[in-house]
Amino acid sequence: MINKWINTNGGPLVGASGNVISHWKGVDGSSSSVDAGIDYDRACSIIDFLGVVDCGGFPVVVFGDEPLQSTFVHCNDKLVVRWVSCKSYEVADKVLLEVPEQLPQLQEKLSYSQNDNIFKFFDSFFDGAQGKEEGQFDLAQGDYVLTTELYKDEGQYEFIIHRFKKND
Repeated sequence: MINKWINTNGGPLVGASGNVISHWKGVDGSSSSVDAGIDYDRACSIIDFLGVVDCGGFPVVVFGDEPLQSTFVHCNDKLVVRWVSCKSYEVADKVLLEVPEQLPQLQEKLSYSQNDNIFKFFDSFFDGAQGKEEGQFDLAQGDYVLTTELYKDEGQYEFIIHRFKKND
């Protein structure tokens, strides 16, 4: 297996700039003066495949809908890939080597601002200051458009692709 697949304890996966995650409180409280409620509940309130919530004045990406195992893939763009179904890890590794650049969109594009050069993602249940991030990848500082796409071959595999496209 090439890719490291990350699972949660049942809640959504969240991701943010490396220097932002230490503000995330998980089930222990709120990091936002803008949004009411504890951080975990705010993440769980995202009903789309992808959303953004406030964390100490900075954006946190919520990978909503179902708590699917996820991984990072770098091909032409930076991708967070969520496993819906697949025959095997070997098939997943093979088909994720070259994800097509044009895939069907599942929801509207979102804007996201990255304020350092590392994107970390982890289970939204946990306090980010505890250092329980599950995965990370290099993502240059700047503004991005995030897309949510469907990549599937009926009976073989189905993945939700979140593509990070840098605004120039």
